[in-house]
Amino acid sequence: MRHDELSPNAKLQLIQLACIAAWSDTTVSPEERRVVLDLCHDLSNTSSCPAEVQQWLDGPPPYLDPQEIPHAHRQVFLDTMREVIAADGRVLADESETLRILEELLA
Repeated sequence: MRHDELSPNAKLQLIQLACIAAWSDTTVSPEERRVVLDLCHDLSNTSSCPAEVQQWLDGPPPYLDPQEIPHAHRQVFLDTMREVIAADGRVLADESETLRILEELLA
């Protein structure tokens, strides 16, 4: 499944999860921020992102229940999370653990 095949709600969930990934080491690097904003622009096909996305980059986003992610979208979500986590060229232990837990929950 590609990003453009996601419903509007799933797109917002994907961006939310990308923000969660960016915050998984308690700080959002400029590279992680750029990946999330690029994703947001790609998904919205506009030059701006919803205000809540900026809020999620400035402070941790609200909890997203992984079980709410439709089965058909789970691989796209995991791939996006990996991309965000690796964006700054380093993967810290907290980031690895967050990804491991999410992979387990979405299996």
